[in-house]
Amino acid sequence: MHMTPDLYVHQSLKILGQGLEPHIRAVLKAHLGNLEWTEVLRVLDEDRGKHGYTYDPQDVALQLRMVTERLGNLGFPFSATDKHRTLGTYGGVLRLVRNQVAHHAELSVLDALRAVDTVRIVLDFIGDGAGVSQIMDLRHQVINELVKDHGPDELEAQQEEPVPPESTTGTEEPTPAPERIPTEEDEEVDVRGGVQETVTDRPRGARSLKWEPWEVEVVGEPEMLESLKKLAHRESVRGVIETVVDAEGPIHRDRLVSLVCQAHGAKRATAAKRKKVEHQIGNAEVQVDADGFVWPQGLDVDRWLLARRSTPAQRRIDEVSPVELANALEVVLSRHGSLPMDEAKQAVLKFFGRVKTNKSTDAQLGRSLLVAQQRGRVALEGEQLVSAAVPA
Repeated sequence: MHMTPDLYVHQSLKILGQGLEPHIRAVLKAHLGNLEWTEVLRVLDEDRGKHGYTYDPQDVALQLRMVTERLGNLGFPFSATDKHRTLGTYGGVLRLVRNQVAHHAELSVLDALRAVDTVRIVLDFIGDGAGVSQIMDLRHQVINELVKDHGPDELEAQQEEPVPPESTTGTEEPTPAPERIPTEEDEEVDVRGGVQETVTDRPRGARSLKWEPWEVEVVGEPEMLESLKKLAHRESVRGVIETVVDAEGPIHRDRLVSLVCQAHGAKRATAAKRKKVEHQIGNAEVQVDADGFVWPQGLDVDRWLLARRSTPAQRRIDEVSPVELANALEVVLSRHGSLPMDEAKQAVLKFFGRVKTNKSTDAQLGRSLLVAQQRGRVALEGEQLVSAAVPA
C-alpha cells in the first residue's frame, strides 16, 4: 500500500498510543488504585457540563488530554518532576496534529516527518524502547519519501531534529507553576473523590479556577488563510478552531480568530483573513451563543458553573463570557453573603483583576446579572444581591 503523509502520521499516533497508555496508567496508579484513568476525564467533563461520552483508554486523543490538561486537584502529575514539561509541550503539538488528521487537512512529507519526530521524543522520554524502535523504522520510510520528493538537499536541511529536554529525577525541584492571582482561594475539581461517584449526583455551585490559556502552536502557513477555498486548508482552520475552543471555551469570537491566525503564522492578520477565519467557526463542530462566545460542541451551557480567574493582560473583561461573569458573581456572593449591587460588581471586577469600570464593563456586568437571575443562581432582595443557587 502506498503511504501518504497522513497515513504516516496516523501510524505514528497509533505507535504513540500503544506506549503512552501504560505510562498514564502507571503514573496515576498511586492516585487511582485499580480504577480506570479515563474516569478522571469523565469527572472533569461532567463538571464542565459534558455528559454521555464514551471513554476508551486506547484513544490517543484522550491520552493526549491526560498529559496536557490540568487534572483537577491532581494538577499536572505528568510534569510533577519534569521542569521542562516535556509531555505537556510535545503533547500539545500532537493534539493539534491529531486534530488536523481527523479533519483531513493537507499534510506534506515534511509535516509527517515533524510529527514522527515529535512522537519519537515523547516515546523516548517515557522510556518506551520498543516504541522508539518502531517509530525510527517509520521515520526511515518518511525520509526515503522526502528524498524522493525533494532530493538530498531538503533532507540535509531537515536533519537538525528537535532536541528533547532531559527528564528530571524525583529529587530535582520542578519549575514552579505560574503564580496564581492573589485574590481568593480557587477550588479544583476533586478528582480523587469524583471517580468514586457520579459528579451530577453531588450538590455543587459555581466554583473558581485558575484560567489556563491555550499555548499557540504554529501548524500552518499564513497563505493557507488566503486560500480557504481549498478543502484541506478549511479543515486545518476548523481543526485549530475546535482545539482552541476545547481548551478555552467559552471564548470570544475575536480572541478565537486571533489565536487561529497565530497558529497559522499570522500574528497580525488582515481584516480579510480574520473574516475568512470567522466564517469557518460556523462550519466547525462548536456552538456559538447569542453573546458571540464559542463553546465546545455538546457542552451543556446551563450546567457550566466555572469562573476562571485571569488578569486583564490575559483576558479583557469583554472577552469573559456573561455566563462566566455570572458564575463569578455567584462565587462572590457565596463567600460574602449578600452584597449591595455596586459592591457585588466591584467584587466581580476584582475577581478578574480589574479595579476601574467603564461603560463597556458596566454593560457586560449588567448582562451577567441578567444571566445569573435567569438561571436562578442569584436574586435581588431590595438593594441586596444574594445567592439563590440550588444544587446543580
